[in-house]
Amino acid sequence: MKAELNHNKAFFNQKVNYPIKTNAFSTNIPSLSNIHKDSVSFTSNISSTVIPFDSLLSKSTKFDKSTMDINSYKTALMASKGIPVESGFVIPSNTISNNQISDELLSKINDSVKDIEQKTSKNLGISNNPLILSVKKGNSNVYVGLNTNIVNKLRENANTVNNEKFILDSYLHSISAFGTNIFGINPEKFATSYENTIRQNGVNDLNNLSTEVLDQVIDRYKTVIKEETGKEFPEDVHEQLKIAIQTKPDRKLDYPTIIQSKTFRANDNDSITGVCFSRDPQTGENKFSGDYIENSTGKDLLEGKTRLKELDNLAQSMPAVYEKLTKYVKEIEKIFYRPQSIGFNIENGELKILSTQNLHETAKANIKITVDMHTEGLLNDRQAISRVKLEDLDDSLTTKFKPDQKEKAITEGKLLTAGTGVSPGASYGKVVFDTEKARDLLKAGEKIILIKNDTNAEDIEVMTNKNTAGIIAINAGPSSHAAVIARGIAKPCIVSCQNLKINTNNTATVGNKTINEGDSISIDGETGEIFAGKIKTIPSEPSKEFFEVLDIADKFAAIQVLANAETPQDVELAKKMGAKGIGLCRTEHMFFGAERTPVMQRAIIASSDTERQVPLRQLEQMQYNDFKQIFESMADKPVTIRLLDPPLNEFLPKSKDLRAEIERLREKINHPSFKDLLTDNGHGKDYKDLQDKRDLLKKVEELEESNPMMGRRGSRLGIVVPELYSMQVKSIVKAAIDTNTKPEIMIPMISDANELEFIVNSLKNTVKEVLTEKFGAGSEEVEKRLKDFKFGTMIELPRAALIAGDLAKHADFFSFGTNDLTQMTYGFSRDDAQKGFLIKYLDAGILKKNPFESIDIEGVGKLIKEAITEGRKTKPDLKIGVCGEQGGDPNSINFLKQSGVNYVSCSPPRIPKVRLVAGKKGLKQPAFTGNFLNKIKDTINNTQAQFTKVNPETSQSFRALKEVLDREFANSLNNISKEGSLDAQEVKAELRREYGQATADALDISGNNVGFNNLVLMIPGIYRDGTVPDLFPVTNPSADFTPMGGGHWSAELRIIEDLIPVIKRQHSDFSFEKMRENLNMDPINKNKALPAGASLPTKGNGNCFISRQFTPDAFDHKGNPNYASIHGSVVYDGNDNNYLVLDSKPGIKQFVEKNQQHFDNLTQKFNIKGVIVGGEPVIENQKLKEKNDLINQMRGELYMTGVNATEFSAGKNPKEVSTTDLIELLTNPVSNKKYLETLHN
Repeated sequence: MKAELNHNKAFFNQKVNYPIKTNAFSTNIPSLSNIHKDSVSFTSNISSTVIPFDSLLSKSTKFDKSTMDINSYKTALMASKGIPVESGFVIPSNTISNNQISDELLSKINDSVKDIEQKTSKNLGISNNPLILSVKKGNSNVYVGLNTNIVNKLRENANTVNNEKFILDSYLHSISAFGTNIFGINPEKFATSYENTIRQNGVNDLNNLSTEVLDQVIDRYKTVIKEETGKEFPEDVHEQLKIAIQTKPDRKLDYPTIIQSKTFRANDNDSITGVCFSRDPQTGENKFSGDYIENSTGKDLLEGKTRLKELDNLAQSMPAVYEKLTKYVKEIEKIFYRPQSIGFNIENGELKILSTQNLHETAKANIKITVDMHTEGLLNDRQAISRVKLEDLDDSLTTKFKPDQKEKAITEGKLLTAGTGVSPGASYGKVVFDTEKARDLLKAGEKIILIKNDTNAEDIEVMTNKNTAGIIAINAGPSSHAAVIARGIAKPCIVSCQNLKINTNNTATVGNKTINEGDSISIDGETGEIFAGKIKTIPSEPSKEFFEVLDIADKFAAIQVLANAETPQDVELAKKMGAKGIGLCRTEHMFFGAERTPVMQRAIIASSDTERQVPLRQLEQMQYNDFKQIFESMADKPVTIRLLDPPLNEFLPKSKDLRAEIERLREKINHPSFKDLLTDNGHGKDYKDLQDKRDLLKKVEELEESNPMMGRRGSRLGIVVPELYSMQVKSIVKAAIDTNTKPEIMIPMISDANELEFIVNSLKNTVKEVLTEKFGAGSEEVEKRLKDFKFGTMIELPRAALIAGDLAKHADFFSFGTNDLTQMTYGFSRDDAQKGFLIKYLDAGILKKNPFESIDIEGVGKLIKEAITEGRKTKPDLKIGVCGEQGGDPNSINFLKQSGVNYVSCSPPRIPKVRLVAGKKGLKQPAFTGNFLNKIKDTINNTQAQFTKVNPETSQSFRALKEVLDREFANSLNNISKEGSLDAQEVKAELRREYGQATADALDISGNNVGFNNLVLMIPGIYRDGTVPDLFPVTNPSADFTPMGGGHWSAELRIIEDLIPVIKRQHSDFSFEKMRENLNMDPINKNKALPAGASLPTKGNGNCFISRQFTPDAFDHKGNPNYASIHGSVVYDGNDNNYLVLDSKPGIKQFVEKNQQHFDNLTQKFNIKGVIVGGEPVIENQKLKEKNDLINQMRGELYMTGVNATEFSAGKNPKEVSTTDLIELLTNPVSNKKYLETLHN
């Protein structure tokens, strides 16, 4: 064994000369020659180290993203909990320099391999019981330890043909993985070689592949490598290991190297590889499920090329092992607080957990799992709401075949076959077998079903296209790429279709039936059924968990969600969707219909008040019945009824139609047919009809207006024809009395305070008349009930918004009709604009978004905020709502909430999304709980490290500082830029408030995935001329602060608590003082060149307060600050539009100009579009700004004294302390001092 290890060392010290092929598939894999010359790599003072899994989480090797990736971290965590895992070790990133392994590192690798050999009783390179190792870097994973000699020896000793096939299968997978991940060869080349070989040998059943065919596949795979690289596949297993460890899968990024043993029992019939799920990935049911295969490879399991067995079979064949597996699965789920997909091996009856990852479940399953885990106590309310994405609500409502249509298709023999359904939903489309052909069809607007043997990264663009109706991956398994992607994008998907064969002539066969490219098929992603032709689909009903998760969201609702509804169907749907009331009941909709329109017309054309009374009484009874039904249905929930709004001519026929009808009647009377003469004596009916039409035409012509939408409508109608509004109010009051309801009555189209006062006074008199008639004159009940009826107005005209303070004198509430308010503000006709020029405006980028879909914050939004501010100056408790289309827009909710809106009202189908958004926005309010503060404190981000190495500088300490801080910011920016959830206009509004309009305009951000985080620009030292050696941006990805401008202290703490300890651990000689001494710089606080606007850590009260317990790394031994910082924000939109915005403090602009080169380097290094020094903030509400500033100050001071807000109590020992309570505590000097003293005592 010793000789073999020395031989291993010799191989590691040889120069690697295998060229690595780059191509369109894998452009991120460099050639080894490029790695040797890579200028960003360097050999530093990093101590060569190898860390066994069982030491990864020890005190001396605390979790560090440079030390491990997420998978090794999870493996180590499982091992620490007593869960059996495969043996392995980690080589931290930055350990291997210039593709060469140092002698020290080599020795440690050899020792670690020997340790694995001892634990597994196997040996690397020994043929009778070989050790197989998995080598992982990032997404690259290869297997080393097999070669021709070892494989041949194993075959000689194989007990069965299946054992021999397992050996060959393992070898060919090892070759293809090496070729793909190390040499950068397109995996399609191996797939094509495999398919051609089995086709040439006439193989129809992949489960019956002969060893001869497998031998041919292996030879073909080696030929692929030779053709693509010009070199042979390395037969020496030590050389395989050397190349795998030394090769970087990505030129710019460095990853930890994870080496782990692999189960390999060539002569063991009990060798099992499987994947299990802690919960069902399709339905979310809390049941243990999964699949496994015997004597085959994990890749076979994913690809589905061999028949899989369900885990229920394992319960029968290995009950003890099955019991252990179920136990471990539940333990693992509790460790990570998420449902898990777990890979496992069973070797000689011994169970090992290979890996675990968060389950890739369907949207419907995610909702059920979230609710179940919440019920089980594994998730609290906040965690539950955070788990459910907005799109999950729509995606969970998958389609299904109409039952009668499906039954008909089965009867007609259209059921072709069935595979395994892995992503639910029913759909139909045209068959396509080729990815490129699919792209062409999709561009032409065709709806397709993609059928392939298996999918890979090149297919994602097609799979995610909106016109791709579904995916069939014939050879894939339930845990495959196709299944995972399909579940993530809510597309129907079927795998493991062994009866379906793709032919070379763009056809597929199933049995004796042929499917041609372009044929229409229908698929059911839940049952796995495939049908010929099209089957109609219908939407599925929401699950009970769908509504339960919304009920949890309601607990945090930042804004109430009501419904726009007036018909019985809409009212019932609104209740079902969880509306908290009706925010807009449009009464004009109640006057349409065959029975009602003629009555309304008679009321309009009546020539006298007496004549009008008859149809008005009929309408009143109809309205009474309508309102009574609504009030009874909504019970104690609020109902706001808008009085008649549209112009009267909408209830009347068009004048041109009436003229045509009059001409027809005249023609009939003047030239009667023989039939007319027999059936109509003297044309009496025709004469009456003619006169009625003439009277109606006269009234229509009287009411005709050139611009009716700005004419006699709304409140103007109520003044001109007061009987209509009076009739409506009477029916409302009578229905309210009979149902004991307190409705709100809204008057539309108000433009003047006198107008509103006139109508409100008139209608209040009507209310009093009805109450008096019911309860008698002088009754106390009349005066009491009068207070039950609230009158408000719809703000839908710019002038109404501007005079809101006057309107509030006569209104109990405002409701913004954003549809008309947007029309009137822009001067657009909503219907015409959206069908015409607005499309061009959006395509050309003149407008960033449709203002009729999402609030125009700069224009309409400003009117709304102004109206609310002025209205509440007059009436502080003024209730505010929004009932236009934008009220149902998730991207507008945050703006409306911040503007002071109490509720939004939208159409019933949009209610669930708005409820969830309202809950999520509520989560972002300051919450002073132990969990929240722990979240801030928990800065570890368990994602794979991605960072950039830099050239060495003259100072070792400076190099160490630069290395850690650069990589951490690159990693942080990479993570947070993918998680933005705000609308661009929301962030623009925040920028304007914090940095001024010019700054907001300067940032080119767009879309709905925009976000911002606190930023600290760390200055490690400054020369006397005002220049610096470099600048280091730092943010805290775990901290969530609203509004912009808060929480810089969390980034400061990240430097002290997290980053500097990492530097010291990796570079034991690191010192700020040494660095400044080497670079000939004065102490930070003694350098006059430091801009006055920079912040310094202080031990007491200062512009960057850091308490005693966090100060050791912030100061040198003389008590001088170790660094300075400039505060700001990092803004991103998910489209690589990243900006650093710096606070406009004294001297900052001059500092930026003096150090322009460093700022230019920042933009290039981190893909930042610009560094901007912000302008002066726009303070629209000084009290609100002071409150927000105080909140952020409190959060910082509390946290940095090591105190959870829950520890503050006034003898009540509350579990939470509200923002209001804390403001009171911390703004009262006596209370402040008392509670701090009490706390520290």
